[in-house]
Amino acid sequence: MLISVVIPVYNTSSYLARCIDSIFEQDLKDVELIFIDDCSTDNSFEVLNQCLKGRESENLTIVKNPKNLGSGETRNKGISLAKGDYVIFVDSDDYVTSDYFQVLKNAIESRPDIVVFDMTEIWSNKTVLKHVDLPDSPLESVELLLLNKMHNSLCNKMFKRSMFLKHDIRITKGLSMFEDKSICFKLFYYAKSQLYIDKSLYFYDRSRENSLTKVFKESNIQASVIVAKVIDDFFKDKEVSDNIHNAIQANKVHVLGYIGLYCGRTTRSKYAKELGKLPFSAFSQKCKMPIHYRIASFAVNYKLYPILFVIRRLYFLCK
Repeated sequence: MLISVVIPVYNTSSYLARCIDSIFEQDLKDVELIFIDDCSTDNSFEVLNQCLKGRESENLTIVKNPKNLGSGETRNKGISLAKGDYVIFVDSDDYVTSDYFQVLKNAIESRPDIVVFDMTEIWSNKTVLKHVDLPDSPLESVELLLLNKMHNSLCNKMFKRSMFLKHDIRITKGLSMFEDKSICFKLFYYAKSQLYIDKSLYFYDRSRENSLTKVFKESNIQASVIVAKVIDDFFKDKEVSDNIHNAIQANKVHVLGYIGLYCGRTTRSKYAKELGKLPFSAFSQKCKMPIHYRIASFAVNYKLYPILFVIRRLYFLCK
């Protein structure tokens, strides 16, 4: 069986060699590599070609987008180009273990729909193992993904390519953040089987000072609202368990708390309206959420602006 690896490249010239070396130092039989440069503004495309020069691989594709598409659309392009039985994603500023492909090849012998494994976050001053407690069924995984109790990253998950094709699943267009969250829950919803590898196979480098995950932007809030609406639209014509229904509501509470803490009055009203008023029961759901987010979301939902003012002041004073 063939594994297709989609590697988007954008302004990562300082990290590309590390990523490529980690891939090419192992057996690439039955592995398809798809590198897609998303119109990098540094010399990433030149570095990419230089690093791949003389490297031997049976299935190697190098593509340069005609215009900048963003991470999500570039990954979608990789899904369309892939020919493998399975698709997995590697970011070009990250890297993988020396047994990455061998472990994955062993895992798909039983042909699971989804393979999940641990990963290691690399910070400037520490490393953190992100262990996955995979539940018994894919539907239980959907619940955990919506509650942010399971990491939504695509980079520690491998999927049967047929799932993307059969259910026309693609990353939502126009997202600047949370692209992974817009698609992960759908793949698990349709999956019939999942397999967990109790091993860290991926190094997620979070040490970059200009990392989008470290910088607050209003576009992040907009993206979180879009994803909440994507989740609503996906489930609106489907029968779901109480647990998943509650998880959908809890995710909205989290997003509304984000809106309450960071948005000004005008944008706060706009995004809150787009989410819709939440029922009182939504605020008692168990989920991975700081208490100040829960209070802020409650205040926005019921227009308790004096409470919102206080919690915002306390939050930014303590931050």
